[in-house]
Order: sequence, then structure tokens, then C-alpha cells
Amino acid sequence: MQLRHIMVGIIREDSPGKSAALFAAKDPQKALEEHEAAGKGSKLQALDKIPAYIEAKLDNNMKLMDELELSATPAIFIWMTRGVQQQQGAPSSEKRGKIMGPK
Repeated sequence: MQLRHIMVGIIREDSPGKSAALFAAKDPQKALEEHEAAGKGSKLQALDKIPAYIEAKLDNNMKLMDELELSATPAIFIWMTRGVQQQQGAPSSEKRGKIMGPK
């Protein structure tokens, strides 16, 4: 299994600034882990001014979403013997179990 976080800013008004803050963090992986673990209690602060190099990364990620015709996050691609299946948006617990397989 591969898990890739491709940051975009589409859910809330401050989402681009929060995605930018993760890109700009000293340790982006640790920042993302802390943000995800905290859930609604996350202390991640959106950047007010997004640097041009980060804006370019976010723009490229949005272009990828457009090219793949994605309209929701998370977007999950499952490679199976019968081809690629796609799940847009958070899957239900039952569906997540089917995607991830047995523990």
C-alpha cells in the first residue's frame, strides 16, 4: 500500500493557508501528523501570505485534481485485479475495511 498526501486547499476558506503552513513547516511530515492527530483541536495556523513557491505547489496539486476529475478529498485510488477503483470523500467504516483489507 502507498499513502500519499497531496495537499490542496478546498474545504474551508483557510484551507489554502493551512496547506501552505504544512508545506512551510520545518518538518512537514511531523506537522501533518500532529495536525491529523489533533483533529478539530488542531493548532495549525493558516499562513496569511502564501509564498509564491508554495502557491505554485498548491496550484500544481489543484491541476492534478482537475486532470483526474476529482471533486472531493480524500481521493483514494485502489489498484485491484479488475482495474482501478476510485473513492472520493471519506469512506464509511465498512468501505474502509474493504479498501484496507483485514487487519
